Order: sequence, then structure tokens, then C-alpha cells
Amino acid sequence: MRLLGLIVGILVLALFTSSCFIISPNEEADLPIDVPAVTLTSNYSMNGEPFSVSQYTKAFFSLRNPDSGDTVELGYSNDQYHSTLIIPGIYDVNYANTRGSEIPQNKDAIVKAAVAIQTDQVLDINVSSVLVEPHFTLNGKPFPSSIYNSAEFYLEHISGGERIPLGNSHQESEPIVILPGIYNVIYSHQNGDLVPQNQDAIVMSEVNISSSSRALAIDVPAVSLRSAYAMNGDPFPEAKFFRAFFSLRNPDSDDTVALGYSYEQYHSTLIIPGVYDVVYAHTQGSEIPQNKDAIVMSDVNISSSQALAIDVPAVSLRSAYTMNGDPFPESQYAMAFFSLRNPDSGDTVERGYSYDQYHNTVIIPGVYDVIYAHTQGSEIPQNKDAIVLSDVNISSSQALPIDVPAVSLTSSYTTNGDPFPESQYAMAFFSLRNPDSDDTVALGYSYDQYHSTLIIPGVYDVVYAHTQGSEIPQNKDAIVMSDVSINSS
Repeated sequence: MRLLGLIVGILVLALFTSSCFIISPNEEADLPIDVPAVTLTSNYSMNGEPFSVSQYTKAFFSLRNPDSGDTVELGYSNDQYHSTLIIPGIYDVNYANTRGSEIPQNKDAIVKAAVAIQTDQVLDINVSSVLVEPHFTLNGKPFPSSIYNSAEFYLEHISGGERIPLGNSHQESEPIVILPGIYNVIYSHQNGDLVPQNQDAIVMSEVNISSSSRALAIDVPAVSLRSAYAMNGDPFPEAKFFRAFFSLRNPDSDDTVALGYSYEQYHSTLIIPGVYDVVYAHTQGSEIPQNKDAIVMSDVNISSSQALAIDVPAVSLRSAYTMNGDPFPESQYAMAFFSLRNPDSGDTVERGYSYDQYHNTVIIPGVYDVIYAHTQGSEIPQNKDAIVLSDVNISSSQALPIDVPAVSLTSSYTTNGDPFPESQYAMAFFSLRNPDSDDTVALGYSYDQYHSTLIIPGVYDVVYAHTQGSEIPQNKDAIVMSDVSINSS
């Protein structure tokens, strides 16, 4: 009932303090702005006792609005009582260690959530602490004692925030003070082949650290993976001038494992057991697939030492580029760049420039969008990231003609119905932006009364960006027309 009453009170406060203020074109209006303010006096303690008053052991406290991200700086833990003028609202209280090992090492932790501050008040902020003593092993045995075969360990709260260093595998770690909570233990390879190569692996998940003192035994499992690389069933070229790099990627996290280059016919790697995608990344040479980040095997379950045969399929794609049915200019002063992009994974393949009338590329079969990106010249569409063909299924060697439609758009710019100043000291820049993609088109400055631009037909927002001068709107990224359909008819 108390929670329900608090929610109702907040809604009533929002109803009577918020308003909609409409300013019509050609209208001057006064806008009264009244900012409410209350005084918050903060009192900081750790485990019920005052924090140290030393400058060498301190943390910083702040407020953060969980919905808007608005922040308020409160003060340091060695300020026993601290008063701050703030705007009433709902805030989380954040703790960040700035110095000293005797207090929790957390760098961005919520220690009080959803605190309603509506009137002058005192807020007691008590921080609990836990002493953790980590101990690291590899398959139940000590890690190598050399820094040249080592990994780093971290704690990461399940809600996120900055990671807390636990120590290095090659040496006995010191006890560490942290805030109680539920954490994941992260392993990150640093050096050497005798320890798992994972860069960001969760080796213990949702560990509840709540007791006053806790020994934390961290055992890292490891298996050996022996990889063999092939392309269409045959070995890759044994030349460094034609090479790609293979890696493993955990599909549910940021963890990756470097495997090796395609010219290394057999490669052994120590890894942490798990489910991985196998990723191919072209590095050099035209005789192998040009994909930059392609998944060639997915959801591979590696639970024990084993061999893994990785065969990369490859097909040849031959493209001819045209604009409105005619060849592009054969000039480097009027050119665009074409690429392929997998709409699901983001994998890309660089294809070539528009003046290359016929272009052959080796790629991995799949579904791709064809991307057009203007590079230079006014005689071709100015789009920076336009999809000109979507969901193209390339399953075998084939020809793919790419015709780019183009229309001329003539723009005129006014403010409140009158022309903008014809001055470079009072100007704004106009552009088009596709509301569903990253594609943009530069139009021109406000002092260009009529401006013609070649573009690819589509639906765009018109964006205004102030550049200079006080006589024109100061907005930096304002949509002044939305969902404008520009087509060839």
C-alpha cells in the first residue's frame, strides 16, 4: 500500500507540474520557467560506521535519474554531512570508489534504488562491504606461475557497471573489499599458449557474495581444440598474400577466441568449453572470400578436447553497375563505392567502385543487401549508405546487375515563409536522413536559395542543423519535414 501511495503521489505531482507549451510560427511568446528545488543533506557510512576522513580512502556519491539519465553530484565519503540543492524526483544513489583499498572497489554501483526526494530531507546512505579472497586454478591445478602465460580475472555485477579487478592467474591474489551482490566472474587471456585464449569468458555466473568474509575458489576448465581450414573442400592457399583469420565467438556474450590464419593448415588452441560460432574474416588476397565478419559455423558445442574441420564455402559474384540503366561515368571524379552487407549479422563484403564496369568478387554464400555509398562527384546520387537491392540470395556463382535509380531534387529554403539571410555569417545546413537506416544525403546551406541534388528515390526526413548566426533557429539536429516520399514520378 505504501508503494501504491507513492506511485499515485508521483503521478499527481507530474500531472500538476507538467505542461504543454505550443509556439506557432510567426508568434512571439513568453515562456515562464519555474524550477522547483529542495535541499538534500547526505550522511555517508560503511557497515553502520562513518567512512574514514582520509583523503587517501574515499568514494564519490551521486544521484542518477533511472529514466532520463540526469545526474546530480553529491560529494565524497569523507564529507560526513553534505547538503545539495536538487530538483525533486526519483533517483538512484550511485557509489564510485576513487581511492583506497579499505573500502568497496566498485566503480559504478547502485547502493540505493528509486529514492523519492520531494521535500527537504536528510538521506542516510549506508554502504555494506564484503571481504573476498579469490583463489585461481586451471582444471583443478595451479595456473602457470609465469606472467608470460597468464590471464586477468574480474567481477562484474549482473546489473552491469565497471568491472572490478580480482587479480592475475600467475600470482596469489590479495583479498579485496566489494559491495555485497550477485556477480559474474570474468576470465580474460593476457599472455601465452598454456592458458585458455578466451578474451571475455564468464567462468562463474550469478555468484551471490553476501557473507562478511568469503573465500572465492575460481576453477577454469580448459580443453584443446585442433582446427583445420578448407575452402570448398580444398586447403586454403599456403601463402600469406591470400589469407583470412578465424576466431570463435560466443553468441550470447562478448567472448572471443583467436584461432589462427587460413594458411596454417592445423592449429591447436586451448579454450574454455562452451557453445561458439566460428567466424571468418578476410585479411588479404582476391582468391579467397572477401567477407569481413562471416559466421561459417554456428552453435558449435565444444565440451572436450577435439578436432574441428572448418570448411568455408565460396562462390564468385560478377557485377555490372549502372545508373538509370546507363553505365556510371568512367571517372574517379564521379564515383561511388558498392558493398554487400548481411542484414542479420552485419557482415560486409567490399565490391568496388562504380567506374569498374565489371567486377568479380569471391564471397561466402548468403543473403545480402547491396549498399551504395557516394564518394565523389555531383553527377551521381549523393547518398552515403543506401540499400539499392535488399535480401539478395547468393547461393552459387552468378552475375548480379546492379542498377541505381537516380532523381534530381531541387530544394529551396525559407524561414517563416521568407528566404534565409544570404550570408555565410547566418547559416544552417540541410540534409536528408532515411528514418529506417543510416543513409544520409547532404543538401546544402540555407543561403543557397535553390539547390539541386541527385539522390536515390526513397522516404526521407529533412534535417536542419544550425551552423552560424543568431538570426536563425539555433537547433543542431531538428527534423523539419518527416517521411517525405521522393520518387521518380
